[in-house]
Amino acid sequence: MALTAPQTSGILPFDTPGAWISTIVLMALLQILIYVPLPFLVPKLRTPVKITTYLVANLILLGALPATTIAERSVNAALIATGNMMAMFTLVARKIRMPGADFTATLVYHRWIGRIILALCLFHGLVFLGSPTRSTPNTRTLITANVSFAALLIITTFSHSIFRRRQFELFYYTHFLYVIFVIAAMLHQKLIAIYVLPAMLLYLLDKAYGYYTSYRNTAVVRHVLILPHRVARIKFASATLKYKPGQHLWVQFSAIDRIWHPYSISSYPGEKHITLHIKGLGNYTEKLVKTLEFRQQESANPRDFPMSIDGPYGGSTVNYSEFSHVLFFAGGIGITPLASHLGSLLESAKLKEIRLVWTFQQEDQYEWFSEELVNLHAKFNGKLIIDAYVTRGRPSGDFFLAGRPKIDSIVKGLVREGGWAVGVCGPTTLVREVQQTCHQHSSTKCKFHVHDETFIL
Repeated sequence: MALTAPQTSGILPFDTPGAWISTIVLMALLQILIYVPLPFLVPKLRTPVKITTYLVANLILLGALPATTIAERSVNAALIATGNMMAMFTLVARKIRMPGADFTATLVYHRWIGRIILALCLFHGLVFLGSPTRSTPNTRTLITANVSFAALLIITTFSHSIFRRRQFELFYYTHFLYVIFVIAAMLHQKLIAIYVLPAMLLYLLDKAYGYYTSYRNTAVVRHVLILPHRVARIKFASATLKYKPGQHLWVQFSAIDRIWHPYSISSYPGEKHITLHIKGLGNYTEKLVKTLEFRQQESANPRDFPMSIDGPYGGSTVNYSEFSHVLFFAGGIGITPLASHLGSLLESAKLKEIRLVWTFQQEDQYEWFSEELVNLHAKFNGKLIIDAYVTRGRPSGDFFLAGRPKIDSIVKGLVREGGWAVGVCGPTTLVREVQQTCHQHSSTKCKFHVHDETFIL
């Protein structure tokens, strides 16, 4: 069948080639980008290269699909946006996923695909509004187009890291506008329903299954302790939750509000209780810490603080248990997911050494995990080596080191026959420096296998 240019008015037929070609090409490319690790690139370039590749594929499709006028080209832009919508929704399914495609790892593609859809829709709309030869759209078509675009614009704007990090609730609630975005888009052009409804059905089934599992995963708070610098340590019990080291949960504290927030698990499998360390950073976590602090002062029963959980999700891309030598870099509260690995790894007969390099601003922040680290160090003396760096003020004893760690010197000094498993979690600057340094010092003699806990929604 010869490809022809799309019509520029009216309802497009369901077999319009631009839509199904875009869907097939982009969905196939997305799977390749998710599963191909690109080990030959510096780690900090791998995700940008994949996103750029996907963006270029959209531009190639826009130029390759048949079109004789700018109006027809703009229709193709809308058809390509339709193809992207299927990919966008499949990436946010938490439970029903392709094997190995972790929910947290694919969120970056979800965000960029949303931005690409916004750009394509903007081009589509501006061309029609500015074309002197366009047919006059009916009122329904015009209204649904504007409503759908407005919803998408709001979602995309408040998905920026500025809002996700500092105003999570704003990001969370505006995302429900996806319902208006999809419905208005389907009313604008019925063709869209054929390509979007299967992905939407998958997403809704995934949400329903998620609610079912969160209902089954009952959680009972056993102990709460407020630690220095607004960190709450919550220990809870769950008879149904099974997790692996380094995973995280979505948690709802209904006494605060009904929003679900993600938190890393800081305990390791086999411990009596599951532990979360939550730092008061934004409005929600500050409110949570203040509430727990008040309850602690009033000696309230921890069991009376309702808690719902969904998960676990995530996990390490490096199997630390396969290595005899492990190196962890943590910045501040970024030690949380790495601490989850320590207990399990130290009990492994294969492990010979874990080196933990933990950087924090003030000396008393060590209390966040002092109890856990002291117990592990005493139990596994010789296996666990801790380098604790204090970046502000002079340390009071010989245990703490002043300033910031010289990562290049540390990694270079650990080059040995075989290799190291490396985990890093903390500020972006720390993650990038560790990735780049380990990449530079890796060779056929000694390979540094790095997993970074970015945990960015």
